[in-house]
Amino acid sequence: MKSPNSKLLLDTLVSLGNDYCKRIKSCRRQSSEEAVHKLRTCNRRLQALLDLFRQLTPQRRLDKLRGTVKDQLDGFDTLRDTQVMLLEIGNTVAAIPELTPFELHLQQREQQLLLQSRIFIKTLSGGKIKRKLKKAERHCKRLYAGSDLNDEVLTIIDKVFAEALERHQAIDPAQLHSIHNFRIAMKKLRYILAAAQPLLPGFPADQAKRMQDYLTLLGDIQNSAVLIQSLEAFFTAGVPVAIQKHFQQQQQGLLDGFLARQDEVFGFWRTGRDNGLPWELGSPEWNLG
Repeated sequence: MKSPNSKLLLDTLVSLGNDYCKRIKSCRRQSSEEAVHKLRTCNRRLQALLDLFRQLTPQRRLDKLRGTVKDQLDGFDTLRDTQVMLLEIGNTVAAIPELTPFELHLQQREQQLLLQSRIFIKTLSGGKIKRKLKKAERHCKRLYAGSDLNDEVLTIIDKVFAEALERHQAIDPAQLHSIHNFRIAMKKLRYILAAAQPLLPGFPADQAKRMQDYLTLLGDIQNSAVLIQSLEAFFTAGVPVAIQKHFQQQQQGLLDGFLARQDEVFGFWRTGRDNGLPWELGSPEWNLG
């Protein structure tokens, strides 16, 4: 007998919750860059699934749990930005030696943040999260016992995609925050699709990679914006011309690359409740890129 869709989602919640708690333990033992990256990825997946349940039925306990999980992710943001900038500067400083003092500044900053992150990681409690997840699981079981949630979940994804399309329509290449806003909506779509995948049996095997490649385009633009802002803050007397020219040209190239592929977004989900999914229809958008 086929399990109800609600059980598939609840099983995913239990599995993902257990995985997240294991990631916390791993980071507490050794807070390597790889371990932190895996923890952040698992955190986003868990947030997306909690968001899905919250939209199915608003629940105060899920709001609190989601807030706790989000706070744990936010604690790594500055370190992550610093490491991304260090990688970029490390690849460029030989060609532009004027970057040397900024690289040294970032290296010192990274060491400070690594120390802070180790302290922060030790404050994370997998046991606390697991207990809250167990309560949420029991409550959701009572709410959705034997339910087929397919229509409700598809409607939620429709809303998330509609918001992404609104932000896509509002993109202004001269206003990088508009691209960042679109990126946030697309990240939400990516993770909620991952959370709902047990309810989407025809979901293409390469869909996650396609979306990640698209998000990488957006993420590179955001990383570029953060880097240029950081350079302007560091070089208080003015960013040296060679540095400014290099990174402005790089950013323009990233923008051009994204704008040439921005309509790939229409291949990630249906554009309306009455429309079929792109991969089921053989939509031209599905073959973009």
